[in-house]
Amino acid sequence: MADRVQITIVCNEADAPKFKELGFSITSRVSESGTVTLEDHEGIPDEDSWPAVEYVGCHGSHYEYDARIFANIKQDDGSFKFRGVSTGVGEDPTFSIGFRDDGSLRLDPEDLKATLENLNEIHTQAKRFGMEQPPGLRIVSPVDDE
Repeated sequence: MADRVQITIVCNEADAPKFKELGFSITSRVSESGTVTLEDHEGIPDEDSWPAVEYVGCHGSHYEYDARIFANIKQDDGSFKFRGVSTGVGEDPTFSIGFRDDGSLRLDPEDLKATLENLNEIHTQAKRFGMEQPPGLRIVSPVDDE
């Protein structure tokens, strides 16, 4: 049996029934933007089985899965493009870029570029839904140690 995690999805209210059929429950509505937040506390993060609609969301980590933020983005031709970024492990994951002791990046520069492009697309999708940032992503400013 696959590991189960808490999954949060934000989508247009008209698309919510498609997620409810998969076991998600509506937890909040934002009437100004026409969006709803849905959660599945024991979901399987299998975006291939999710509906072909626009959404943004996140899921926690558990054994087989790193925590991720993600978005399904409608393209000009009507198709959808899924974008996901691993945010690490834990209940409150934060995307971070690690450095080695010698100051070099732990990510290959091309991987970093692709990750940042995905983050930008996910953030743009969240803004389309009237959100400041995607669910599951904490933006932390560096602390000045002076």
